[in-house]
Amino acid sequence: LIGTTKEERMEEIDLITKQLAKYLSGFKAKKVFLRWNLSCPNTGHDVFKNFIESFDDEYAIISTLKVPIIVKVGYNFPYEVAKKLEEYEYIFGFEAINTIRFDELPEAEKKEYFDEKYVKTGHDTFKVTYPSPLEKEQYRLNVKGPGGISGNPIRKYALAWIQTARAHGITKPIIGGGGILWPWHVYQFRNAGANAISLGSISFLRPFCMLACVLTAKFAFRNGH
Repeated sequence: LIGTTKEERMEEIDLITKQLAKYLSGFKAKKVFLRWNLSCPNTGHDVFKNFIESFDDEYAIISTLKVPIIVKVGYNFPYEVAKKLEEYEYIFGFEAINTIRFDELPEAEKKEYFDEKYVKTGHDTFKVTYPSPLEKEQYRLNVKGPGGISGNPIRKYALAWIQTARAHGITKPIIGGGGILWPWHVYQFRNAGANAISLGSISFLRPFCMLACVLTAKFAFRNGH
């Protein structure tokens, strides 16, 4: 949802739900799931403020579809909220994690993956920064803000969220994703507690590994865990 106020988001989700209800019976898929993305940083929302104040109302609307819902969470999504969501009838499970805002990524990761920039702070003094690659493309791409990070830098945060969610007693299925680029990454997610994986960045960073990761996942999750 991209509405800037709760009222706008309620109107938006009501419209989406009505459209889905109208066409749901015509879907050819054997099983239809709804992904409830609560944590995309590119919408400009504050997950803790905007979502927590309205998720009961949002759920009341989308649950009328009576289809299983997968909640997509971010690296800092509150476990106590996930635990509460798990009790809702149509919440099937979770997908962890979403992209991380560039300005929320720790300096250690920025230093490892991005170029340095020196900003003058005084006479003969400079500060080292690691600007988002999007900063120099703001005008050309017509984008605002630093964007989000996906791929390898966020894998450890995805694994950490899943492990901690399991430690908090969350038992419903978790789809793990974020930086799965090689077949052995599949096992990292399985061992962290994931029941399945989602693939994204690999499609353009390591397309030659896509099939191997899919086949590895089929084997790793063959018994449903």
